[in-house]
Amino acid sequence: MTTPAMQPLRWLGQRAPHMTLREIVPGVLQVRLQTWVMSRIHFIATPYLVRETLIDTGSSHLGPVLLPWLASQRIHDIALTHHHEDHSGNAGPIAQARSCPVWLTRPDLFQTEGVADIPFYRRLFWGRPHTYDPRPMPPHLLGGDLVALPTPGHSATHTVFFLTTERILFSGDLLISLGASATMRYEDPDALVRSLHAAADLEPRLVCTGHGHIHERGADRLRTKADRVEAAILTVRSLHASGRPAHSIVKEVFPRGILEDEQLRVLTGGEFSRRCFVDAVLRNT
Repeated sequence: MTTPAMQPLRWLGQRAPHMTLREIVPGVLQVRLQTWVMSRIHFIATPYLVRETLIDTGSSHLGPVLLPWLASQRIHDIALTHHHEDHSGNAGPIAQARSCPVWLTRPDLFQTEGVADIPFYRRLFWGRPHTYDPRPMPPHLLGGDLVALPTPGHSATHTVFFLTTERILFSGDLLISLGASATMRYEDPDALVRSLHAAADLEPRLVCTGHGHIHERGADRLRTKADRVEAAILTVRSLHASGRPAHSIVKEVFPRGILEDEQLRVLTGGEFSRRCFVDAVLRNT
């Protein structure tokens, strides 16, 4: 089911955010959100309403379309896959309106990884997150049907949610590309590999990501990514042991898309790039 959610408005001089809904299975809605700026970089944010639990809240720039729709929905609690502003941005006003808890793994870290002082490019694309008060993530939600599994790597607070009744995994940013790729400087590729295997061991039939993708044969996709990231890690360490400098290792591990990666590095002030992946591996070596 795909339903237009809102007529275009003006937002910061551009077309307002828009929303469509997709029913994955009965009781599970994918909420597809995008602003004009996000569309320029082919980026979409996708919270999920699983019965009465809202998984992720999109960025604050998406609030003008998300919050009015949520006003007509039953929400018992909010579960964040992690604290980055494109996932947590609207948690504050939703929780306040519903007097409901916001669950987060490692709530002591919710102002880390650039969130407390958001770089310009992140403010431009996602906006500053509204203030919220996270509580420690319980191991189960929805009366036990939704398992919360900590999966650090992309973020120290990262968690996936497994709906046992349908074998659906809500993976946040655990699975975006199917191989090694550019990362933020805060990431831990070794932890990511372990988390991918832990999520795959749940044997999900579907993996619903935080940015629009729905993967069938979910466990296979998770293991494929784990194997490819691990292979890249081993290559980085082997080249480093042979005396290769980091910039040369980047070109060896990621031979294609060098210009695009350099553009990303410049745009993000070095916060997001393939060099960050290599540096993160070497930090753990």
